[in-house]
This record gives sequence, structure tokens and C-alpha cells, in this order.
Amino acid sequence: MYASSLSVSPLITFPCFLTETIQDLIKSLALLESVFMSSYPNKEGTLPTPKPGSPGLHSAALQAWSLLVTLCPASKLTMLLDQ
Repeated sequence: MYASSLSVSPLITFPCFLTETIQDLIKSLALLESVFMSSYPNKEGTLPTPKPGSPGLHSAALQAWSLLVTLCPASKLTMLLDQ
């Protein structure tokens, strides 16, 4: 599962360069963020135990998110970071 997800994650990024709407960009950013958020500490502050392949998947999603966020207008970027 993780290998196929890892190979698809960067591919999610490329259609956003062709999109006409900022809403599609925001949706893609949210989708990618949901992937790497699973590596965040829980409410008690402990880190989850990574599953095999998940560090690579999280890394690819974070790299794709970082690339896409450069296309985001400043007003939307502030909104994203405040969430």
C-alpha cells in the first residue's frame, strides 16, 4: 500500500500547476497535509509508531505540499497556516 501511495503522492502536485481555481489548490494542500499529519505528536505529546513505508510517504507528501504552497497567494497562505 505504501509503495503505491509513495509513487502517487508527487503526482498529485502536477495537476495543480494547470488548475484554474485556488479551491483546487487548497483541496490538494489539505489532502497532502492529511497524509503527513499522521506523524504529528498526539494529544499526550507522544509520537506515533511509524508503520513500514510511512516515513517515505510522509516525506513525499510534505515535499509535494511544500512545492504547491509556493503557488498559494499570500492571503490564502495566511489562512492555511492559521488552521
